[in-house]
Amino acid sequence: MSQDQPGQHTPRVFKNFGLLLGGRVGAALFTVVALAIMARELGVEAFGLVILVHTYVLIINGIFSTKAFEAIVKYGLPAHLNNDQASLKNLFSASYCADVLTAVISCLMAILLAPWVAEWLDSDQQFANWMQVYGLVLLATGTSTAKGILRLYNKFAALGFQLGMGPLVRCVLVVAAWLTEGGPVSYLAAWGVGYLVENLMLHWQAWMQVSQQLQAPRWHKPQISRLARRHPGFWPFVGVTYVQGTLDLLPKQLATMLSGIFLGTSAAGLFRVAREIATIVSKPALLLRQAVFTDLTHLWETRDPRFKTLPVKTALITGSVGLLLALLAIPFGQAVLLLFGDGYQQAHWLLVVLLAAASMELAASSLHMSAYAMNKAVSIVLINLFATGVYLAAFAWLTPLYGLIATGWAACLMAAIALLGAAWLIWRLKLEP
Repeated sequence: MSQDQPGQHTPRVFKNFGLLLGGRVGAALFTVVALAIMARELGVEAFGLVILVHTYVLIINGIFSTKAFEAIVKYGLPAHLNNDQASLKNLFSASYCADVLTAVISCLMAILLAPWVAEWLDSDQQFANWMQVYGLVLLATGTSTAKGILRLYNKFAALGFQLGMGPLVRCVLVVAAWLTEGGPVSYLAAWGVGYLVENLMLHWQAWMQVSQQLQAPRWHKPQISRLARRHPGFWPFVGVTYVQGTLDLLPKQLATMLSGIFLGTSAAGLFRVAREIATIVSKPALLLRQAVFTDLTHLWETRDPRFKTLPVKTALITGSVGLLLALLAIPFGQAVLLLFGDGYQQAHWLLVVLLAAASMELAASSLHMSAYAMNKAVSIVLINLFATGVYLAAFAWLTPLYGLIATGWAACLMAAIALLGAAWLIWRLKLEP
């Protein structure tokens, strides 16, 4: 990586963010179209069942995946800068082996746990069978290393393209199911094939990038002891990012499942529709982490003074945009929800609150990544762990009393605690010599 000129990092962060956001915007449009068709054709109850099956698989994947892509960037960047191909090959091989193992474990757990989850949701054996068959797509996951490789080599255009391809395939298949008057199984199959394509494309893109960047042989039996000696913080860092990634599941995927458990399948469908629209803001929060982390790591490794201003500037800009969208949802939210059919407008104020929560999450993203670059990931995880505990308590206490809107209040409370905690941590660290 060449020496950066003053001011170069901020434009590059927003360029990379824009590439990812372009893919995500396309993905969001395709997903909204697919959801609108499903919601209209299936009705709230059947739509909720299909959404719960997909959510179940996403939760299993989220729990058992390694989430090592940030560690690949953090520990692979020095080796990349020094053209240390031996270290990169060992790093990639070890991480990829862990990905394959977790993908197999995820699939097995999805099959084994399905009957118990169906029972918690007061559903029948057919629903459990759907979850078990759908769980087979998890064999194609284990994409943490692939994501890390593409970020390490600054291939955000490829990532943006990949983000849109799975939802595009899903949307096409949903339209086909609609034209052929398919039932819930047809729509579920469309969702599963799209998810499969999305993951397989990541593997293929990463392999192509490794083929271009590294000399043969590119993969070998991982030397775990050598990896531990060369990067003593790698596996602990993976552990920390795993905990953080798992915590990120709660206000997103797990909340859909909990809505089904507390309020029924119809509520799960309503929550998913509102959450999907709110991903206009919440998904960019994850994308921003991915776009900004490589640059923050480089700035920190070179002790560049711009490290202090980049995350704050990014947080102010992105948080303001998110808040504006939340305010626009007040007058226009019901019109958007009308696209999904009658009965979904009752999720209007839930949508507004979820957008407000997402705007705070978006603002906190760059602050979180600056702490990760400074090796303060444990502090961020502890803050988010506390916020998650508050979220779960508020969800369990308020939802039975106030219904679906309380799920949004809980998400908003969690996002506020995480943002304020991250801001306090970064402010305190800046005061240290």
